[in-house]
Amino acid sequence: MTAYLYGASPVGNWYTKKEGYVMDRPSLEYFSFTEWFTAAMQFENGQILFYYCNVAMPSTVHGDVVCFVDLDLDLIKKAESDWQVVEEDEFRDNSVTYQYPGELIYQAVSSLDSLRLKIADGEFSFDETLLRKYVEVVSQSDGNE
Repeated sequence: MTAYLYGASPVGNWYTKKEGYVMDRPSLEYFSFTEWFTAAMQFENGQILFYYCNVAMPSTVHGDVVCFVDLDLDLIKKAESDWQVVEEDEFRDNSVTYQYPGELIYQAVSSLDSLRLKIADGEFSFDETLLRKYVEVVSQSDGNE
């Protein structure tokens, strides 16, 4: 069985690697319990402005906290630009520093390739029509029009 946690997040504080930062716009968040990535889509006025995808181990839930292990490879897309891979150097460095097993390195690189295919094919969660409808509904309910 495949399970997903897919929901909207208001502007607010986020925490990563024990550091905090403030999201300056609402976002739509996707966490899979079976796939090796997460996705965040920041939006404003019903339009998706920014995509940020982490190659990560499948998400888990502990109480009211969603957790995932970020494997450093990220795929992002800013408005009016193409998708790009970032943090490849961090992935290589951490693979050595933390002695990632070969299977984990293979899974991370394969997951990045699979993520690119999902995006190219417009598969869930990158179906632009579905996302725009969802963002419109969330924007209207949050007064972010």
